[in-house]
Amino acid sequence: MTDSPTDSKSRTRRKRRGHSDGLTPPTRVIQGRDESQPLDPATFQNVDKMVGVFAQKHFGNAFPQLARSFFNIATPAERDTRELQMAFSLWVVYGWRDKEGRRIVDMFAKHAIALAGEQTRVLNALLRAKFSVFHMRRSEQANEQLRGRDALRNEPMIIRDHAAFNQIKAGDGLVSWFFPVGRLWRPLGVATRVPSARVKALQNALHGFKQGRETKDQTLLRMADTQPAQVFWTCYRGANFQLKR
Repeated sequence: MTDSPTDSKSRTRRKRRGHSDGLTPPTRVIQGRDESQPLDPATFQNVDKMVGVFAQKHFGNAFPQLARSFFNIATPAERDTRELQMAFSLWVVYGWRDKEGRRIVDMFAKHAIALAGEQTRVLNALLRAKFSVFHMRRSEQANEQLRGRDALRNEPMIIRDHAAFNQIKAGDGLVSWFFPVGRLWRPLGVATRVPSARVKALQNALHGFKQGRETKDQTLLRMADTQPAQVFWTCYRGANFQLKR
C-alpha cells in the first residue's frame, strides 16, 4: 500500500521507535539538520541494502529456523504470500531479539561501517522504527497528512504517505511498521489496511491478547516490543476477521 522508499525491497529489513524501557538504543542526533525534511530516497535504499547485506551475512544461516518460528501458526497459503514474507523480513531485522535483547538493526548500527550525513539520518529513522496499529481519525487534504492514534501505545500519531492517503478513510486502521521523519511517520514496506467495519474486531483481538498475557511488567506496549511476532499475528488475524452477516 505504501509509496515509501523501501517499496522495492521485499528482503530482510526494518523496525521501531525508541521508548524509555531501555529496549532500543538512543538515536544518533545530527546537529543542524532539519529532521522534518523528507529522507533522500537513494540514500534510504542504500542504507536499507546495507542493513540487508549485514543481516544475511551474519544471520542468514538462522533464517530458516526463524521463519519456522514466525510462521508457526500460518497456513501453507499464507507462508507464500508477498505481504507475509515481507512482514517476516521486517520482523527479523526490527522485531526479533537475541538473548541479550539486541535486534539486528541495533547490531548493524554498532558494528557496521561508519555512516555520515544523510546516511546517519536514515539510520536514526530505522533505529526508531516501530510496529503499530494506526487508527485514523481524519485526513488533511492540503498536506496529505493522516491524523489518528497509535492503538498499541495510546498516543497521537500523524502519518504522511501518498498511497495510504488515497486508500484509507476516517475510521479505518493501518497495520504496519513505521519509521519517523520529524514528527511524521511513514509505513515501512507493506501496510495492511483495516476497513472501519473490521476495526472493532481488531480491537477485540488485541484486548483478548492483552488479557491473556498482561501483568504489571507486560503491558501491551511492552509486548509489542518483546513479542512482536505474537502481536503481529494477533493484529493480522483481527484485521482479516470475517464478519458474520
